Order: sequence, then C-alpha cells, then structure tokens
Amino acid sequence: MRRAFNAEAEKAGMELKERCAVLGHNPNVNQKHYGGEKQIDSEILTKEVKRVSESNILPFKKCD
Repeated sequence: MRRAFNAEAEKAGMELKERCAVLGHNPNVNQKHYGGEKQIDSEILTKEVKRVSESNILPFKKCD
C-alpha cells in the first residue's frame, strides 16, 4: 500500500517532502523502500540460475 501510495502521489505531483510526512519516513528511506524500484522476482531468478548452471555444468559431466 505504501509503495502504491508513493507512486500515485508522485504522479499526482506531490513533493517528496510531503510524501515522506504522510508515510512517516525520511526521504532516503522513502525512495529506497517505496520509490517504485523493481523488485526481484525470485521464481524467474531461480529458473534463470538453474538454466545457466545446467548449461555450464552439462559439458563437464562424467561420461560412463
């Protein structure tokens, strides 16, 4: 809710200082936590790590 409020209030032209007063944080915390930065999608990240790991490990597997 805080992230959504911050994003919509910013779009509406509310100054950072005003948003901070409403959210109860200083500007650094407000921007870091509620600034709309992309969040890591752990499911996508896990799939990508697995894909890269498998593609790098397969050539080194022992042949029977």
